[in-house]
Amino acid sequence: MRDYSDRKNRRTETLFKEEIARILTERKDPEIGFVTVTRVIIGKDRRKLFCYVKFLSDKEKGLAALVNVKNSIKSAIASSVPLRFMPDIEFLLDEESYYSTIS
Repeated sequence: MRDYSDRKNRRTETLFKEEIARILTERKDPEIGFVTVTRVIIGKDRRKLFCYVKFLSDKEKGLAALVNVKNSIKSAIASSVPLRFMPDIEFLLDEESYYSTIS
């Protein structure tokens, strides 16, 4: 049973990652700038979604802008993805280096 829930969580995380990336690409908000969604992790109780992002420009300004538009992103996801419950999204800076993940 555990493998099924892990697989389901991975599928859900991938779906959220793709949807958030699509929404941010369509939004083209100059306050956010160029942002990459690097990974999404859903909490064990499925009520919290941790979205890790990297910015090409000012990290602090971009992260603050993402937090300000969080509710509209949640609404856009809820209208395009059929879910029983929409988790709360928390945006976090991904400080991990690309090269450290390769080795």
